[in-house]
Amino acid sequence: MKRDKTAILAAILCTMTVFAPVSADSRCISQAVIKTAGAQNYARSRDISKADITLSDTSFSYTGSEIKPSVTVILNYEELVEGKDYRLIYSDNIEQGTASVTIRGKARYRGTAKVTFEITPAAPDEIEHLKATGMTSSGYTLRWSKAENAASYNVYRMNSKGQWKLYRRTDKTSLEISGEKPGKKAMFRVCPVSASGEKGKSITGRFSTKPDMVKALTVSSDNIKNELHFSWDKVSDADNYQIFWSDKQNGSYRLFREISGKDTSVSVSRSLLPESEKIWFSVRAVNNVTGGSVKGVLCSPKTPVTNGIKQINDVLSGYKNSKSLTVLNGQGFSLTPDQSSRLMYQLTYLGGDTGYLLYDIDSGRAVAYNADTYFNTASTVKLPYTFYSFRQMDKSDTITPDTYITLYAEDKHGGSGVLQYRQTGTQYTIRNVIEHIGKYSDNTGYYMMQHTFGFDGYRSYIASLGATPNVTPTRRWGVVSACDSARELVDMWDYLNNGKYRDLAKQVFSTTCAADFRAVLGKKYTVYEKSGWTNVMYNETALVEAEHPYIIICHSNRRSAARMNNVALISEEIHNAMYQ
Repeated sequence: MKRDKTAILAAILCTMTVFAPVSADSRCISQAVIKTAGAQNYARSRDISKADITLSDTSFSYTGSEIKPSVTVILNYEELVEGKDYRLIYSDNIEQGTASVTIRGKARYRGTAKVTFEITPAAPDEIEHLKATGMTSSGYTLRWSKAENAASYNVYRMNSKGQWKLYRRTDKTSLEISGEKPGKKAMFRVCPVSASGEKGKSITGRFSTKPDMVKALTVSSDNIKNELHFSWDKVSDADNYQIFWSDKQNGSYRLFREISGKDTSVSVSRSLLPESEKIWFSVRAVNNVTGGSVKGVLCSPKTPVTNGIKQINDVLSGYKNSKSLTVLNGQGFSLTPDQSSRLMYQLTYLGGDTGYLLYDIDSGRAVAYNADTYFNTASTVKLPYTFYSFRQMDKSDTITPDTYITLYAEDKHGGSGVLQYRQTGTQYTIRNVIEHIGKYSDNTGYYMMQHTFGFDGYRSYIASLGATPNVTPTRRWGVVSACDSARELVDMWDYLNNGKYRDLAKQVFSTTCAADFRAVLGKKYTVYEKSGWTNVMYNETALVEAEHPYIIICHSNRRSAARMNNVALISEEIHNAMYQ
């Protein structure tokens, strides 16, 4: 090992014995004797094991990766340099437990030293979401996302004094809440805890059991003011009440007014209700909770009254086709300039022709653009034809979705679908054919359904909706406007709520292929959709099952999935604004 000459000389001088001259005229003779102790002192001054060694910290949380604290080495009041004077060797420095770092001298330093540090269990990660499911009038289940590094969870409940008290400890990510009163609201907080007892960040939510059913609903009419007056008994602790109407006692009920839970009566202008010989009313209590609301059961429908506002045919029949955006039956709602500008851009920037309609089922509000212009249906016609078939099966004593039908040669049609490649004479259940229409937009399946249920009945069905029938044996696809598509989807909504085979209908049309509206709205809502396309056509028709269900129709002779995605997003924004 090469040594510093200055250090060697200093060591020699500190151990030198000087002898006096032998005689006055003799030359001075000096003899340096290097003692063993001097050599030992030098060696000790270069021994790493004698150094003062400190780490940047002696305890670290587990990360799953190597942990390497920085090291400071002081020897003989001098800070040594890593890489020049010593090198570091880390051991057992990933998993929880005791880790070490060995400092090994190099160059003019020798020896080794070892220092340990601890890797402790990591603090739990944050819980990303907390929600309640399975709400009943007496309880629900709290569910939360798993927090990494959490061994258990502390669940706290706020008491009547606003203090958090420990409610339960659990190693699961759910907890049953039971024995509650109807409509009882509670604040819960969930805190993840590591195996070592370290607590992570808590998440808090407000939850509720289902409110009691509204009782003693009365509906009276003021002919002088042209108003209806509603009143009912108060439901304990309700945040809001929702009033619904239907033109059939056992039909589908539609929301048209929501009021504060502080009120148990309201007067409503008759002009806000659709025109019908009889209208039935029902009310339910609602509690606001984290992530949405908990709704009570609709009370028994009350005495019907006669009223006078437009249903969808009246709303749309008053529309004058225009290539400007038109709000129909706005009830105080109007588009903002920004909404109009962005929607118009999406409908027109590709050139060609487009027909558009946004229709809110609960209120009857609509936004239209060129909505009475007719376009080739492409595969969107498969939706109304399938629901016509469902209604035929509802009335039949002999035909059901499990009835077998035969694939004939004349049914085979090119384009989308796989049934065209199957052997002629093969039999399939109607259920299976409908599933092929949803999954593959199967053209041959559509022809098989027409072969089974015919054309005349379908034309009568379309006419009964107020739409224009134009499908015939020689024109099997036909044309359609956005207004007519909306009429067809309103009837679909009725079937999804009341039809005999509604479960099959929901399953098929909530999972259809090539659904561009569902691609952007499906993460938030169930979207029942049928698209259709050719080399020059691109149509999307959808019903969005939001709190206030709504319909989006867009027909175009320009192909662009991106355009349809953007139309869906803007339509959602406009629809939300209708209730603000």
